[in-house]
Amino acid sequence: MSQGGAATALKGPGRWLAEGDRAARDIGQHLPDDQFGKPLQAANDTIATDRPRLVTALDDLHRYIEAHYPARERANSEPWRFKLGQVGPAELVTLFQQAAEIAGSLLSAFNDIESMLAKAIQQKRLSEETIAAERGSFDTFLSRLSEVVTALADLSAVSPPSREQSPTARWIEPSSDIDGDFICSAAPTSAAPLLRKALWEVCDGAIVTSATLTALGQFNRFFEKVGLTPQTAHQLRLGSPFDYPNNAELHVPAMRTMPDARDAHTREVIQRFNHGLIDRAAGTLVLFSSYRQMRDVAEDLDPSLAPMVLMQGDLSRNDIIDEHKRRIGTGSGSIIFGVASFSEGVDLPGALCTHVIVVKIPFGIPTSIIDGTYAEWLESCNRNPFMEMSVPDASVRLAQSAGRLIRTETDIGRLTILDRRIVTKRYGRGLLDALPPFKRIIEPASNSPPG
Repeated sequence: MSQGGAATALKGPGRWLAEGDRAARDIGQHLPDDQFGKPLQAANDTIATDRPRLVTALDDLHRYIEAHYPARERANSEPWRFKLGQVGPAELVTLFQQAAEIAGSLLSAFNDIESMLAKAIQQKRLSEETIAAERGSFDTFLSRLSEVVTALADLSAVSPPSREQSPTARWIEPSSDIDGDFICSAAPTSAAPLLRKALWEVCDGAIVTSATLTALGQFNRFFEKVGLTPQTAHQLRLGSPFDYPNNAELHVPAMRTMPDARDAHTREVIQRFNHGLIDRAAGTLVLFSSYRQMRDVAEDLDPSLAPMVLMQGDLSRNDIIDEHKRRIGTGSGSIIFGVASFSEGVDLPGALCTHVIVVKIPFGIPTSIIDGTYAEWLESCNRNPFMEMSVPDASVRLAQSAGRLIRTETDIGRLTILDRRIVTKRYGRGLLDALPPFKRIIEPASNSPPG
C-alpha cells in the first residue's frame, strides 16, 4: 500500500486467520506454564472467540458491498471512491466500525502473546534460537493482521474534511487475486501531517536538497506537500555552474496543431521526425506523455528512421541504455523513445544525448484515487487543482526533462518542445521561466493548416 495507507480484502483474511491460531499454539508450547499459563489461556480464549467473529463481520461487509456497489463504477470496472474520503452510507460505516473493533481486540490478544514471548526471552527462560522458526511465522501473521486492523480503523473513521487538513482517500475495488472479493483501502492524500509529526517537530535541523525542489521557480508546492511553510523553513535557490546560454538552446517550433487535437498532433510529430527534426547521426531522447502516442508515432516513422528507435516497453530500461551507448560508441545515431520514467534518473552525458524532444507538456491528470481525492478537496476549498497541482508538477517534470540534456560542463545540445501551449497559454510563461536559461528560439505561430 502506497503513501502510508493500508488495505484489506474481505474474503482473503478468512483463509489465513487460522494460521494465527496455529502460530499462537506453537508459541504457547514454549512458554513456561508457571509464569504465563493464565495470561496465555486468556489470550487464546479471546482468539478463539474473536477470530470467527471477525470472519463473520468481514462477510457482512462483503455482502453489503456486493449489494450496494454503485452501478456506474461496476459497469466501468472502476473503484468505488468515496467523495472527499467520506465513507457512506451510514450502514457501511457501522459495518466497518464493528469489524474494526473485533479486529483490534483480536490483534491485542496476539500482541499479548508476542509480549509474553519477548519477556520469556529477556528473562532467559527461552532462547531465541529455539523459537526462531515459530516466531518468524508468528511475526508474519502479526504484520498481516496489523494492516487489516489499520485499514478497517481508517475506513471506519468519521472525520469531516477541513480547509486546514486534506482528507484521507478511501475506496473499494474488486480483488484481482480472489474472484468475487473486494479490497478496501485508505491512504492519506498528503504526507505533510506525518512528516511534521515524525521529522520537522522533533529534529534539531534538516537540510533538503534537490535540483527540482522548486516548481515554477517557487517552493510553494514542495512546502505544501511536505508540511513546511516559508515561516518554518529557510529556502535558497542556487544557480548552476553550467554555461547554459552558450551550451544549449530551447527550441519551440511553429507547430500547426495543439496536443488536444490528439490525432492531428501525432501526425505532425511524425512528419517533423521524418523530415529532419531528428539528427540521424546523433543521440536523441524523445519524451512522451503517453504510451499510446509513443506507439502511434513509432508505427508511422520513416522506414529508414524506425530501426534507430529503442522504445520503452520493448526492452528493459537498462537494456535500452546499454544498446544506446553501444550505438553511439560505434559512431552510429540512436533514438530513445520513453515516457515519464526516462525524464529522471537517466544519465546520458556528452554525445549520448545532444537532443531532448518533449512531445507534450507533461501535465499529470489526477486519475489516481489519492490525487483525485486531493483535487476534490482543493475544489471544495475554492482552490484550483489545475493551477495548484497540474501546472507546478508539470514544471518539475519539464525541468527534469531538460536536466537530461546538459550533464557536464562541456555538454552541448538542444531541447525541443512540440507543444505551443508553452507560449500561448497564460501559465506557459511560468513554465518557460522555470527552465534552465538556455538560448531560446521560439518560432512565430504558423497559420497554415496541418499537412
